[in-house]
Amino acid sequence: PYVESVALTRGEALSEVDARLTVPKQGDGILVFCGARIGKDDSHVEAAKSLGVAIAKSGKPLVYGGGTVGVMGALSRTVCDNKGAIRSVIPEALMPREVSGELIGDLYSTPTMSTRKTKMFSLSDTVVVLPGGIGTFDEVLDVLTLLQLNAYRPKFGFLNAGNFFGAFFDFLRHLIAQGYLEEKIFDFFIVEDSADGAKLLERLAAFDVPASIAQIKWD
Repeated sequence: PYVESVALTRGEALSEVDARLTVPKQGDGILVFCGARIGKDDSHVEAAKSLGVAIAKSGKPLVYGGGTVGVMGALSRTVCDNKGAIRSVIPEALMPREVSGELIGDLYSTPTMSTRKTKMFSLSDTVVVLPGGIGTFDEVLDVLTLLQLNAYRPKFGFLNAGNFFGAFFDFLRHLIAQGYLEEKIFDFFIVEDSADGAKLLERLAAFDVPASIAQIKWD
């Protein structure tokens, strides 16, 4: 859904092609990426619970990867306990309870991990990142890539409890220093250096997503 192939005829201006294309529509949910493990820093679970309360109060649905284990579980159960709406998107292979825990909310099952992300993106206009592992960073890099290419334009924020993401931001700066990334990448997201989920959502509500680096539009 994020790609359209456009064949340019000789002399056709790229701006004319852009005028015919639009950015894909987005849902109204708050998509949260986070770990299916608890981790060793108590502030990570504190941040998940704080964010869960804030999402429930916002009236917008939580969109997440399904399941009730780890940081993911602390988040989803808090939203549920506070009577918030939940949209769980999970691949069929991860649905057994021993893998993901009890499933709650409106369930969307997908055949693959890739289609899971596509579905989550389509349901959400805001993305928040909590501490997590390889899967969480895979999703983060996917959103950053799509933002650069103007293929997905959510409000994007990190709840940086315990400075968990500090090393990741240092890595982005390393990529910039090596010439593989533009400094503008830091304009695409907000970093809240606390465990206060309400504060991050408040800042995101006032955040205007900047123009993409590539200035590409997609149908």
